[in-house]
Amino acid sequence: MIVDDDPFCVDFMKNQIEDMLMALNLRSDVVDVHYNGRDAVDQVKVSIGECVQYDEGQVDRRCMYKLILMDYFMPFLNGDDATIEIMQL
Repeated sequence: MIVDDDPFCVDFMKNQIEDMLMALNLRSDVVDVHYNGRDAVDQVKVSIGECVQYDEGQVDRRCMYKLILMDYFMPFLNGDDATIEIMQL
């Protein structure tokens, strides 16, 4: 996931990550983009909810985010506070 309020930075990082993934023969269509910390936290919550296996009540961590690149200065919720909220989930 890329979280940054600057569209230029988002496009640059997304292209770099997708190129790297394609070079490694990995799926390159899995990069999510969000433009503020609040949206990122909300999406991580949704992702965790989708990963829960209701039959055993355990979380399938294979479908969770492996990497989140987050800007510090963003509207609604800065990168530091968003990171703290994500780590508390």
